[in-house]
Amino acid sequence: MKIKTLLMICAISIFLTSCAPYQQLVTFPPAKDVFITSGDGNIQKPYTPIGEFVYAESGYKIGLPLIGLLNIKSVDAEEVLRQRVTTKIKESGGDGLINMKLNYTPSTNGILGLLAKPSTLYITGTIIKR
Repeated sequence: MKIKTLLMICAISIFLTSCAPYQQLVTFPPAKDVFITSGDGNIQKPYTPIGEFVYAESGYKIGLPLIGLLNIKSVDAEEVLRQRVTTKIKESGGDGLINMKLNYTPSTNGILGLLAKPSTLYITGTIIKR
């Protein structure tokens, strides 16, 4: 009887802990702070173009067997947009980025790490002052 009870407790414990949901809260800066859009039609006009924005970052992986499975340096596109891009826009004297193009390539592990490729991120756009 004790074995059945113990097995039942183990089964319930595994059932309750193995599929725990995880939800990350995503917050973006308010539009009055820094406005970022992939088009140019949803902004108040007139605006003054400040200059072009180009951002490129690449992760780092060693393309050797088994070692290539490790991410030595990875690129987090969400963190880059929230922190680095908004900081660069403010430093340039702007308060918006229009016509943003984002090209993100996730890292690949290759075949057991052989020929592994790092993640890359390219962001371009036009910095404006509203």
